[in-house]
Amino acid sequence: MIILSKNQTSKILYAVSFDTVTYRDLQYFLDEDNAVNYRLERIDPDHFVSLSDHALGSYINLVTKDMQLRQRVSEIIEYNNLFRFSLVHKNSYTRAADIGPGCLIYPMVSMYTRATLVNDIIVHSSTMIAHDCYLDTGCYISAGVNIAGTTKLGKFCQIGLAAVIADNITIPNNTIIGMNAMVRKSIVESGVYVNKANDALTKLK
Repeated sequence: MIILSKNQTSKILYAVSFDTVTYRDLQYFLDEDNAVNYRLERIDPDHFVSLSDHALGSYINLVTKDMQLRQRVSEIIEYNNLFRFSLVHKNSYTRAADIGPGCLIYPMVSMYTRATLVNDIIVHSSTMIAHDCYLDTGCYISAGVNIAGTTKLGKFCQIGLAAVIADNITIPNNTIIGMNAMVRKSIVESGVYVNKANDALTKLK
């Protein structure tokens, strides 16, 4: 399901993205939705940040490998008051959640009552986001992640494959949680966190 920003009427969709699997997934999901009335175009992120003027249409930020560049793209979209569009896959359960503009939600994602996604968030398949969670701008959530209730993620966090975050957890801006990590208590300082052999969550840098 395509969700356009309020008052947006243009049928041109711009993906700010390198030629990645994420971009091709978006193409496939649009084809699945039979979105024949929309035209999707890709804009190279390095080119996008160099522009002084931006075309009329709706934008989505699909930069995934470079979180600093991802943040820069989101800031430009916000600063220039560009319209955003979201795509929520038809095989996800999100009716009780509040999904903001510029989000890409993969199939088999479950989001529960009062879960809030602010904007420019990517959530991969088989992820569960529980009640009253709050995900701030630009977060990237890998496949198979479980986020328990009342958890708050700061801006531009990355959550690795199959990570588990316990309830009532707060994670600051620009934090990376490694794959298969178990987060049992709030994190105070931004950084890269992984589980070591003794299963303790450890900051790498």
